[in-house]
Amino acid sequence: MTDAFLAGILMTLKVSALSMLLAIAIGLPLAFLRMSKRFIPREAGVIYIEISRGIPILVLIFWVYYGIPIITGFAMSGFISGVVAMTLKYAGYLAEIFRAGIEAIKTGQKEAAFSLGFSKAQTMRRIVLPQAFRIIIPPTGSAFVGALQDSALVSIIGVNDLMRQAQLAVAYLYRPFEVYTAVAVLYLAMTISFTKINDYIERKKMVIE
Repeated sequence: MTDAFLAGILMTLKVSALSMLLAIAIGLPLAFLRMSKRFIPREAGVIYIEISRGIPILVLIFWVYYGIPIITGFAMSGFISGVVAMTLKYAGYLAEIFRAGIEAIKTGQKEAAFSLGFSKAQTMRRIVLPQAFRIIIPPTGSAFVGALQDSALVSIIGVNDLMRQAQLAVAYLYRPFEVYTAVAVLYLAMTISFTKINDYIERKKMVIE
């Protein structure tokens, strides 16, 4: 059972980390859409963010796993479906985190950059984003902890994560209390560990500032 739980932990971390990386890649462009002065791009960003944040993650997992094959005719594995669903969900959350971090940079710094001849793209890349990233790292870390917890739901579509291994162990041992208690402790250990890492990063950021 120990080996099975270890494999489940690795799968849980794999699903969570991959989902967050993809969500970051989607979330940043979404943040720029959300901040656009043009109506259509801005509203497109708003609509996506509201939909992704408004649909429960469990519903989204089922929709991706069962719905996309019906629409596209392309069947996806439980692992890919779980990653896609969590990516779609957390991209909306991260877009708002990124937007808040970018908008926290004072307008005066942007105006100073423009006065020095920087273009909008150069100002964003060299002045705004480096400072914004320092602001968004702590909430992004908290989002990862949330993704780690939500990843337990992908067991419903057959992904062999920690929760799925627990279900198999219960079916074999008929000792649900002991198994789920052990799993709860493992999830708690992972979330506390990543929370402590996130707190450490935030303290380092404050020292640097």
